[in-house]
Amino acid sequence: MRRMALDPSGQEHSVLLLHPHWKVLLWPVIFGVLVIAAAIVVLSLVPAGPAAGTARLVTAASAVLLLLIWTVRPALRWKTTTYELTTARLRLREGILTRTGRDIPLARITDVFPEPAGPAARCRAAAGGVTG
Repeated sequence: MRRMALDPSGQEHSVLLLHPHWKVLLWPVIFGVLVIAAAIVVLSLVPAGPAAGTARLVTAASAVLLLLIWTVRPALRWKTTTYELTTARLRLREGILTRTGRDIPLARITDVFPEPAGPAARCRAAAGGVTG
């Protein structure tokens, strides 16, 4: 069995600490902007009257609930998901309230194959061409 790569003092050190790509937040942010815009429009269209307060409260509560579920939760999930490469292992951690994770020793990783980026690169890869 191979010995893990440690510094002279016997401690492992963090080499990279990464989060998932920011593009996973693109649709939640777009949805959040649309919810806010729709709530503003609905709130401005509520006519004055005895039920106006209730209608505004229901609209605002619905908008806040949608924002929490479809915008804040994905942002928290993104923020709490980490990929850490140390001198001895690859650590995967995720979870908002309950943290879970995996530790993979570097000696167990034998191959890394990046996925092609974009449709053109996927077509080249499928045809057996260069993906880079």
